[in-house]
Amino acid sequence: MADAVSPPSVFRDPTPVGRGDYVVRRGECLQSIAADHGHFWETIWNHPDNSPVKSARKDPMVLLAGDRLNIPEIDPGGEEKPDKKRHRFRRKGVPSVLKFQMLHEGEPRRNEPWILDLDGKRLEGTTDADGRFDVVIPPGARSGILRVGEGVHETVQRVELGHLEPFDTVLGVQQRLTNLGFYEGLEDGHWSQAVKQAIDAFLIEHDGQAEAEVSEATLEKIRDAHGS
Repeated sequence: MADAVSPPSVFRDPTPVGRGDYVVRRGECLQSIAADHGHFWETIWNHPDNSPVKSARKDPMVLLAGDRLNIPEIDPGGEEKPDKKRHRFRRKGVPSVLKFQMLHEGEPRRNEPWILDLDGKRLEGTTDADGRFDVVIPPGARSGILRVGEGVHETVQRVELGHLEPFDTVLGVQQRLTNLGFYEGLEDGHWSQAVKQAIDAFLIEHDGQAEAEVSEATLEKIRDAHGS
């Protein structure tokens, strides 16, 4: 079957949405934007003026470059104290937790050592019985190198943070299926037979069979398997 001219109708057109003054840049997520502006991410996400972005993206940590957000003014929360002392507050929900699951041919990579060099900081540990591990990261983290296993079994991959496109775009599916080990082609946002084959392989491993037409439920399964 030849490459399709356009993707199935279930995929969303990757067009920016929103009407705020702040324009999202590539590599940003709502948590990093909120941290830069001194807000909880929920404050921005739930602002009525940001409802078009919330409705379109569904995931606050996966925004499209060019989306426009309204960033509300900081509420000082009361008058300045007479003694002029400075007060420091700790924001809840920061840093973030990055979740990994390492697989080989569909099977968890159990009890294997891992090392993550993240923006010059070295983190390490061991995968659990499901091949999973969590890493606490600051909102400004951008990229790193992940090594899992030892000797001939060691794998090395680059980790990009904040660069995921929305899950219901072709590029977003390519990115997630690449990370999950099902897609090896270019991450270019173009629908192709290779993308469909990767989706089929994912479905066969998870559900036992592929589907004739890609459904929204499948895109959600890919998103959930990836973790975002």
